Amino acid sequence: MSNRHNEYMREWRAKNEEKNKLYQREYFKQYYTSEKREEARERARKWYKDNKEYAKKRSNDHYHTTKTLKGRPSGKQHFAWKGDKISYGTLHDWVTYHLGRPNKCTHCRKTGNTFQIQWANISQKYKRDLTDWVRLCSSCHKLYDKGKIKLN
Repeated sequence: MSNRHNEYMREWRAKNEEKNKLYQREYFKQYYTSEKREEARERARKWYKDNKEYAKKRSNDHYHTTKTLKGRPSGKQHFAWKGDKISYGTLHDWVTYHLGRPNKCTHCRKTGNTFQIQWANISQKYKRDLTDWVRLCSSCHKLYDKGKIKLN
């Protein structure tokens, strides 16, 4: 195929893509008006009102929530409890669940988000002991792991 044909096809595709985008935008404006959105909300409210049992079961379904449900065993009572034999990531998730997200470094007093401030294990044995964890910024965490700084 010639270069002229390739250029023509590129231009034709670009023109049609612009047409399709414009058409989709106009169709969306026409079809999804505020009245139609409100009608959809009302239909959903009515459906949940008519199907209360299903909706209640669905909201308490443990596959659709991350919170521990009332009446279900958790912690040491749960059948899948592993004690100290858990993975690195799972242990950090457990610490974050019980102590919350860290937001201030205990060494340099720097504040930041969860990517800048991390949970560091004091003993470096990674046990399920909440007193064995401290909040450190990423730079202090690296220095602590290398043994260059000591915590009070």
